[in-house]
Amino acid sequence: MQYYPFPALLRCSYNDIREFGQATVAHKDDAIDFAAEFILLAPLDMTASVSWISGRHTLATYEGRVYLSSPSLLRLVGIGGWRLKPLRSLLATNTRLPATVSAAPDGPRKTLPHQAVEILYLSPTHITLLCANPFEDGQALALGTEVDFLTLRGLPLQVARHLPIRRHEHLLLCTVGDTGDENIIALSAYSARLELLDPAERVL
Repeated sequence: MQYYPFPALLRCSYNDIREFGQATVAHKDDAIDFAAEFILLAPLDMTASVSWISGRHTLATYEGRVYLSSPSLLRLVGIGGWRLKPLRSLLATNTRLPATVSAAPDGPRKTLPHQAVEILYLSPTHITLLCANPFEDGQALALGTEVDFLTLRGLPLQVARHLPIRRHEHLLLCTVGDTGDENIIALSAYSARLELLDPAERVL
């Protein structure tokens, strides 16, 4: 499993380190990797923290020990799996597919504008979308995509949670609604295919 990066602020009392960059949940271990153009070196085992920021707001802060320190990357370990479990669930990615989405129409003849999105996570029950313009929590959506190995038409989704990443970068965590047999078969088949692929092959 891979994880989507989020904008972050690194704080470390050593030399009063305070750097803006982006952070990613490490693939293994209870760790977070922080990356920036330049990071002051910090002693190993020094306590430091990484905060997920959105504009001027702090969404969450994760404290750990410095395990690796270089001019462009710092790894914090010992954060605690119970703290990272929700983060892994929110930011998990297993594919990157182009798609379109629109708010579900109120009536059978009403059509609404489509927005280009990217599918970052896909399963028979949950889908994560990356989009430029957010939708509200609880919003009903219709998703469509047609790429190799996967065709979905009017797949009903409901936004379970909206996560702001940057100004024009938002994650939508969606649940899959009741749909026709063709969409169900396509979702199940593609999800099974993802399980068989090496992670390096999942980005199409």
